[in-house]
Formats: sequence, C-alpha cells, structure tokens
Amino acid sequence: MTPGIEPPGAIDVRVLGPVRWYVSGRPLAVGGPLTRVMLAVLVVNRRNALSPTRLANTIWDGDPPPSFRANLHNRIAELRAALQSAEVAATTTLRTDSSGNYCLDIRDEDCDLGRFERARTAAMAAFDIGDHERAAEYFLQAIAEWSGAALDGLPTSTFVEAFCAHMDEERQRTLEARVDLEIAAGRAAEVIGELRALTARHPLRETLWAQLITALYTVGRHGDALEACRALRGQLREQGMVPSDRLARLEQRILRHEPLPNPGRIRLARNVDTDGSTLLETLGHILLYVEDGRRFEVTRAGMTIGRSADNDIRLQDAKTSRHHAKVVVDGEVVRIEDRDSANGVYVNDRRVRGRASLVPGDRIRIGSLTLEVRRPLA
Repeated sequence: MTPGIEPPGAIDVRVLGPVRWYVSGRPLAVGGPLTRVMLAVLVVNRRNALSPTRLANTIWDGDPPPSFRANLHNRIAELRAALQSAEVAATTTLRTDSSGNYCLDIRDEDCDLGRFERARTAAMAAFDIGDHERAAEYFLQAIAEWSGAALDGLPTSTFVEAFCAHMDEERQRTLEARVDLEIAAGRAAEVIGELRALTARHPLRETLWAQLITALYTVGRHGDALEACRALRGQLREQGMVPSDRLARLEQRILRHEPLPNPGRIRLARNVDTDGSTLLETLGHILLYVEDGRRFEVTRAGMTIGRSADNDIRLQDAKTSRHHAKVVVDGEVVRIEDRDSANGVYVNDRRVRGRASLVPGDRIRIGSLTLEVRRPLA
C-alpha cells in the first residue's frame, strides 16, 4: 500500500466492477439487480442522506412502483441483515435519519470508488510538488482499484449509464496520466506494449495514439512512429474522420526530426468536488466554455449548437454544420446529440454515435472548435 492512502477497513464495497460487498474479506449477500443498484447509489452518495423519493426515482429510473417506500424498506432491511450476520453495527452503518432518509455511513477507504478518488488526488498533489515517482505510484494504485467495468452486470438505467460513462472516462484519464509520467521519466520503452494494446482497444482515442507515437519516437523508432501515424489516419478515414490539429502537428515534428515537448503534463481534469456535492446533484448543472472565451449555462431546456444564427451556441466555423449538435437534459443527466452533422461530434477524442453523456471535465470537439464542460465556480 502506497504511503498516505489507508487500506480498506472491515467494510469494503466495490462498484468499480461487479457490485460486491465484503466484511473482513468475507463476501456478503447483496441481493438482486435493483438492490445492487441501490447499494451503488448509496456508495456514490456515501455519508449523504437520500430521501426515499430520490432513491426510488434513481433505482427505478424515474418510474418507481406505488409501493416504493415499502420496497425500499425491505431492501434496506436485507442489506442490514447481511451486515448483522457479519457482526457489523448495521443501523449505524446503513442508517435512517429522523426524516426517513437513508445514508451509507462509510469512509472513502471503505469503498473502491473512494480509494480510487483519493489515490488520484494524491497523485495530482505529488505531481504538483515535482514528485513524479510518487505520483506514478498513486496512479497505479488508483488503477488497481478496478476489477472490471463499473457496475458490471447491472441493468441499464439513467444512473447506471451516467455513472459508467463518467467513471470509464476517469479511469481512462488516469491511465493516460500515468503513461505521460512514465514517458517523461524516461521509461517510454516500457509503455509501448501497453499502448499498443490500449490503441487496439480504443482505436479512435487520439490521446492514446499520440502517446504511442511519442513513445516510439522518443526511443528512436522513427519509422514505427510514422507507421503509427498512418495507422491512426487509416482508422479515422474508415469513420469519415481526420486527425486533429494536435496529431497533425505531432506528425510534422517527427517528419522534421524535431524534439518533442515533455509529455508529463497530466491530462486529468481538475474537477474534484470539495463542497460535498454528489454525482447526481452535479450532472444537471454545468457550463459550456467555448475556446473563444464565451460561456453558456446549460438549462433544463437544453441548447442547440451550429453555424446557423438560430442556434443557442453559434460557431462560425467552416467545419461546423448549420445545425450540428444539441445538448439535452434528461432528468439528472446531460447529453449531447449529433444532429447528422457532416464532420461529427467528439467527446474526449471519441466520436459520438447518436448521443453521449456529459460530465464536468469533458472536452467536446465540433468542427475546428473545442468546448469544455465545467461546473460553476459557486
């Protein structure tokens, strides 16, 4: 265990993979899919009280049964019984307050999600003071918390979709940040195999390709670096896409045999909440920042993006369609839809097929312009 990050306590809840619950290493019965969704919601909102109505709307995707209060009560009782069987104080760990709200009162160290977030925060702190070796260790520890796809096996719902999309992106950014550090530390040769596997798994994610190309060029394999550039171009061409300006500049540097800038800049979005807000509370309140300095608040009515003057966000860019994209708010989830644009919509370098969920820290590319998703400062 890396210094500074506490190991799991007696309770260990897992949501970064199949939903599981352990006490002192012994698995507890969690119940069926809906009970697992409920446990996941409680973990995401740990130490925050959730009303029965809000919990039910999340579990049943906005359409709870008339008897949802009794249903929730029974599911909570099942989880408490599992805790009691392991000699854990069930009513204080999974408590109900005087208003009938439910709360899972566990430490961050008692769930893989909390440990992942703490390790990433520690990595960023180490990076900020120049301790890149320690930062790399923390990133590795964060990645090790994953045991599969987030909420693996749970039925699709608004909550499950939003959480999985958000955490998948956070996991990917953590991997990329660690790779940046490895390359910057002179260990480019050690990550080439890993990057080849990652680009095969995510063939349209330009950040990974840029890292692979950089690693190959750094160790003197100039021909292989250019071949990787051609491979990426071919992958994108099959989808009707072209490389970003960043990739084009990287290729030109390699063709001219120029030195590359230090890649150790950390690609993680610094959007860690410090005000106690929960995931469900933050998804529906975001701002879009256009790289030209304009700022737009996403409202419940949503907004349109395109070159035409009748759009809420007008982008005067030749590669942007007249009616290019639409941002919609669906309950607690903010999504962006491609309106059959000519050049596509990209979120974090991945082309949107139909629609994609948005969370703070995401970068949207439309035509030649980039929009960043942020939370309000206050």
